[in-house]
Amino acid sequence: MVRRTVAVLASALLLVLATGGTASAASKNGKCESGELCVYRLANYTGGLLDFVGDDANYTNGDVFHGTTYTLDNRATSVVNNDPARCVTLYQDISHAKPMITIGPRSAVSNLRLLDNLASSHKWTAC
Repeated sequence: MVRRTVAVLASALLLVLATGGTASAASKNGKCESGELCVYRLANYTGGLLDFVGDDANYTNGDVFHGTTYTLDNRATSVVNNDPARCVTLYQDISHAKPMITIGPRSAVSNLRLLDNLASSHKWTAC
């Protein structure tokens, strides 16, 4: 009985070690992690960031760039698509209206230039 208990505990420990060590991106935690869209307030990936795992149809919801008091809507200047497989499209209006730019996997735009400070939503898509 003792051997069986030890074997069950050892199996449980291996399961915890195998699954507990995997990290997944956590949306809006202030870190630009794999699988996320990272939106920066200023050019060259500065000025605070907001990171997203999923779609966001409305940047007017009051989300604030980490480390600032600035809300996101119409303030995106640089972006990073840190997802290895999906594209992401930025839209000028809420509810994914008026597509502006689509950014490929593991790609970035250091300055949106003419599209600067216009984004109000984004949506992940297949490439």
